Amino acid sequence: MAQKQDTLQKQVFLSNLVGQKRAKKVLKHFYDVYQQTGIFRNCFVVGEKGVGKTTIIRGVGELLEKQYVEVSSASISNKTELING
Repeated sequence: MAQKQDTLQKQVFLSNLVGQKRAKKVLKHFYDVYQQTGIFRNCFVVGEKGVGKTTIIRGVGELLEKQYVEVSSASISNKTELING
């Protein structure tokens, strides 16, 4: 029963995303692997402003009930700032 609900949540989440076919395909694969192994791969999301990067990752975080780190590349000027936060 729980697996059915998880599948339904995934379908609802992915169906609510407009466009982004490739991103949805990759996320579906990551989610399927997560369902089998309990491990969700790291995601490095890049794209133009306004394409839905934050929306997608926030949705994934909620779906998995996991925390995530949001980093704006505009605030990073060198690799030391990225690594040290």
